[in-house]
Amino acid sequence: MYLNRTESKKERNKSILSNVFIQTVNEGLNMKVLVRKQKEKGWISLPSEGYSGEAHLQEILFRDPDIVPVEDISSDTELSPIKLMLKEVGLPGSGATDLVGIDKNGNIYIIETKLARNPEVRRQVIGQILEYAAFLHEKGLDWLDDVVKKQKKVSISEYFDKLNDPDWDKESFEQNLRDNLNFRNFQTFHSS
Repeated sequence: MYLNRTESKKERNKSILSNVFIQTVNEGLNMKVLVRKQKEKGWISLPSEGYSGEAHLQEILFRDPDIVPVEDISSDTELSPIKLMLKEVGLPGSGATDLVGIDKNGNIYIIETKLARNPEVRRQVIGQILEYAAFLHEKGLDWLDDVVKKQKKVSISEYFDKLNDPDWDKESFEQNLRDNLNFRNFQTFHSS
């Protein structure tokens, strides 16, 4: 494949990825990723690196929030990739959420990482997530902004402004964020 040297790294990566098909094969707890170029018959197995536990999975999602497949999980067109991820948001009396994410539209994501396969543990996680959502609703935007300032050293709006996304609208973002907190409109994920 020819790559134009004037293309940015992101454009090159997008160009390369657009010419690759990816298929996953579930092998118990291990996931094998198979890749092939367009119009080629042979598949190549990529080396995989799993995560060692809940804390490692949490760290992976925290460092690269774009990998949370928001668009694949929901048909809501107002949802977009998570751009701001907070870790271990302390909720007095409720423990701490593993991760809280925010996208450029002001949508709020509560993400719990639990690796247990036990159905009883999964029910407990759903209860935890609902408790966290109720707590976030009670605290409001000023509290959430303070948490962001502690973890990211800037306000929520300053963080998104620094991303220089031409589609980001500060007024709409802030209003949506307030509305989502006021009306308990949260996207919840259980990552395992």
